[in-house]
Amino acid sequence: MPDLSVTEYPTFFQNLSHRVPAKEVSSLHILGEDFFILVDTFSQQLFLEFHGDILLLEMEPESFLWELQVLTNQFLRKSIDTPLQLRPFCRQLRQQMQNPTFADEIYSMLKKNYQDHFYQVPQSQLLV
Repeated sequence: MPDLSVTEYPTFFQNLSHRVPAKEVSSLHILGEDFFILVDTFSQQLFLEFHGDILLLEMEPESFLWELQVLTNQFLRKSIDTPLQLRPFCRQLRQQMQNPTFADEIYSMLKKNYQDHFYQVPQSQLLV
């Protein structure tokens, strides 16, 4: 498999701006710079670690990255109680990610979220 560089693919903001009406693109800035940086950072980390799953999931690299961006977006949004908390939460999270132990914990949670999202086995298929 060729060496894949995440930087050759669109950022989450770029992807979103192509998927929402043009008049709504400027409203995306309300989410804050920290939010978009975290989505890109986390989704890129997942992309680099799990790029071998692209064939298994039958996706193109760009589609796989988009799915990871959406997954990361949802992960961040589920971490808060109300949308008003998103900006301060993301600002604080970016600061806390400087702590390697904390960053490892967050990344472990993201990896579990990835596994649950892409490889979830329906209850009816579980062997007991």
